[in-house]
This record gives sequence, C-alpha cells and structure tokens, in this order.
Amino acid sequence: MNYTDISFGGGGFHIFFHLGAVRAFHDFRIKTGYTPERVLGCSAGAIAGLLMFSDGLCEYLLDNIELFMPKDGEGMAELRDRLFSGMYTWLVHNDPKIYERCTGKLFIYATEVRKGFSFTPVSTHVFSSYTSLKDVFDAMDASSRLPIFISSTPKKINGKEYLDGGLLDLHPVMHPEQTLVISILPDVQFWQPSWKVPSCSRITPPGTSRVTYIWHSVKMDDPRLCYELLNEGYREIIDFTRKNSTSKGQTTYSIW
Repeated sequence: MNYTDISFGGGGFHIFFHLGAVRAFHDFRIKTGYTPERVLGCSAGAIAGLLMFSDGLCEYLLDNIELFMPKDGEGMAELRDRLFSGMYTWLVHNDPKIYERCTGKLFIYATEVRKGFSFTPVSTHVFSSYTSLKDVFDAMDASSRLPIFISSTPKKINGKEYLDGGLLDLHPVMHPEQTLVISILPDVQFWQPSWKVPSCSRITPPGTSRVTYIWHSVKMDDPRLCYELLNEGYREIIDFTRKNSTSKGQTTYSIW
C-alpha cells in the first residue's frame, strides 16, 4: 500500500521525535524516490511538515541541534520562537521560495476562534496556499499557539483569529486509507483520544475509516532527552517500513 499523505500530530517538546522521523523520510526519498502527495501538520507537526520540503533545512537543524534544544527553565514558547527564528533565517538565505513547493502540498491546521468571555473554538481552518515565506510561518504560528503553554492570544490572519490546531484536530487526516499519522502525543496530555493506539499497528478508530498510526507515547519529563527522541523518531520509521514491506526472492517491495 502506498501512503499518499503523511500527517504529523502536535505534541510540544516532542517535536524532536518528528525531526528524527523527517530525517528518515528524507533518506527513503533518496533510496526509493518516495514523495508523499500531501503533508499535513498541526502545532508542532506543522513545523515537521515544513521540514519535509527542505532537506537542507532539516540538515541545518540536525547539525546545530544544540542551539535548538530546550534550556533549563525554558518553556515551550521560548523553544518554539527560537526554532522559528533559526528556520526563517536559514530559509531567507538558502531557500526563500520554499513556499512555492508548499502550496497545495503542505496543509497546516489551525483552530479558528471567536472572542467571548474567553476564546471559543469555532472550526478547523486549513492553510494550503502561500504567496510568501511569511505566509507559511504565519500559518505555523497560528497552528502552534497552544493556550497557556505558548500563547493565549490568537494569531490574526486576514481578519480572522486562530489558536492551536490541536484544540479541534490533533491528528489531521484527509484521506484515511492513504494516510500515515505520526503521533507524538504523550499519555499525560489532556486531549488523548479515548482509543489506545499501539505503536506501528493498524487500527480503526471510532467514526473513521482505517488510518495507520505510528504512536509515540514516551513521557518527556526531561526536555534534555532530545537526542533520545531524535533517535526514536528515526528508528520508528525504519522499523515500520521493515515490518510493513513484503519480499519476493532477493527483492524487497517497500510500502513506500
């Protein structure tokens, strides 16, 4: 089975698991030519989604990972802002027109909100058309504004206001049968789905068609575990491919 869509879920500090997974996808493309038709991302997954469109940016982050690791006493907001700043600066100088490759291919999920006594989620909004690098980063900013942890102030884009995409749609899916979801939601998160997803297995969540998940649920109590998360993300994708590939004689037919 060929997965046409790759979806990256939200999960805060666990973005480093996504980084390892993205590196594995880059390696697969070099070896097999596999490229997904669509990349979906929510919150931290939106950052991973952008990395799928630039080998150079992914390599830059990995080569300079210590610059982007959480520092003592640092929260998710500071980490996110340093990541954004480093990524934006690198792209301006090395790949300023990445937004052209992302248009119609990178789908970033955010939650449109309405202001009342507090901000009330109205609906999920999907950004997929970009006319500049700033458009992409505005969409990522909106998608990753998790109240309290990142920002409780909505991002205003074209007169509408948005907060974290995970408030309504933590695991974006457009075409269930053809989607591989990389979930980095730890067990401690309050929005964990009622169904339990074992790692590297195929299940049928309530109310949906069959969706394939790679589920990472290791708690990251110590943000310094980034290296472990990088390695786990890479290994999970490698192991998933090996387990879900079929062989005939000396030839291996990959799911990709």
